[in-house]
Amino acid sequence: MAASLAKVHCSQAYSRVAGDNIQVHGGIGFTWEHPAHLYFKRAKACEAMFGTPAYHRELLATALGGVRMDIEIRAEDRSFRDEVRRWLDKHLVSEFAAHRGVGGPDDAEAWGVRLRWEKELSSGRWLGLTWPTEYGGRGASLA
Repeated sequence: MAASLAKVHCSQAYSRVAGDNIQVHGGIGFTWEHPAHLYFKRAKACEAMFGTPAYHRELLATALGGVRMDIEIRAEDRSFRDEVRRWLDKHLVSEFAAHRGVGGPDDAEAWGVRLRWEKELSSGRWLGLTWPTEYGGRGASLA
């Protein structure tokens, strides 16, 4: 069961990452000169040789006595994800977009940007998501 579960997750991730790799290299005009397409072909070959994610989901369902596993994202989680994306599109701009991934405790140059970003997150109640709303959170589930 563990192997099938791993196969479902890894196969989908491998195909997605290999496809994104092709897109990135295509965006810089360096597709066929790079072996990115070979990784995608390997991902699809492994899927054909070792079973597709759908096949392994069926194996898992059979092993669990016919119980289907719902491993897709739930509608409410999809809605939350979309809300996060909309908020980031609106707020992760300007200096915040230019300084992604910087501003840690040992980064004196971008520390101020990091503090302003934390305040921006706080104003949108994106810190402490699972905290009760009366304490500045969103009362969100752990999922």
